[in-house]
Amino acid sequence: MGIDWTGARAGSLSLTDSLAVAIERQIVAGRLGHGDRLPAERELAAQLGVSRGSLREALDQLERRGVIDRRRGRGTSVVDRTRTDSADQLATAFTDEPVGALEALEVRACLEPSIAARAARRATAADVALLEAALRETERAEGPEEFMERDRTFHRTIAHITHNPLLVRMVDRTRDVLDLSRRGQELGPASRAVANEEHRAIFRAVADRDPVAAAAAAEAHLEGIRAELEGEVDPPH
Repeated sequence: MGIDWTGARAGSLSLTDSLAVAIERQIVAGRLGHGDRLPAERELAAQLGVSRGSLREALDQLERRGVIDRRRGRGTSVVDRTRTDSADQLATAFTDEPVGALEALEVRACLEPSIAARAARRATAADVALLEAALRETERAEGPEEFMERDRTFHRTIAHITHNPLLVRMVDRTRDVLDLSRRGQELGPASRAVANEEHRAIFRAVADRDPVAAAAAAEAHLEGIRAELEGEVDPPH
C-alpha cells in the first residue's frame, strides 16, 4: 500500500488504541480512501509489527465507530462517512456560483472556531493522539507544497474529531476554494513556523478540553490568513 507505519505504536495510549489511531490517521489524511481495502490481517499485522490478536482488537474498535467495514470473504474496507450524497450536496450548495478566496475564508471563519470548540468538548484520548500526529506531520513538512497538504490534514482532523462527517465535508469544500485561489503561492520557512505555532495553540486547547481557548486559537489563526489575503502582512500560512 506504500504507507509508512512509523510511529504507529508511539505515545501513552494502549496498544489497541495506538493501532486504531495509526490506521485512522491514514484515512483522515486521504492516504486510504472510501472503499479501499486494507491488507489481510496477517500481512497488516506484520507491517505494523504486532500480533494478529492486537490488530484484530484495533479493527474491532474502528468497526464499532463506523470507520471500516469488515465482511467475511470480502476483507476489510475503509468507510469515509464524509463522502455521501447528502454531505456533498450540503457542502457544494454555496459554490454554485464562483467564490473568491476572502468569501471562502469568511465561511471558514464562521465554521472553524465553532468546530474547534466542539472538538475540544468531544475529543477522546485517541482523538487527541490523532490530532497530535497530524500536528507533528505538519511540523515535519519539507517545502511549501508538502506543508499545505499536511496543513489541510491538520484542519480536517479537527473537524473529524467532532464526529460529525458533515462538518468535515464543509471544511473540505471551503478549503478546496481557498487552496485554488492560493495556487503557486510560496510559503517560506518563517511563514510555516508562524502557522505551526498557531496550530500548536489550537492543539493545546483541544488537548486541554478547553472549548473557549480552542475557538479563540482557531479564530486567531484564520485572522492571520485573512490579513495575508488582504495584503496587510507577510504570509503567515
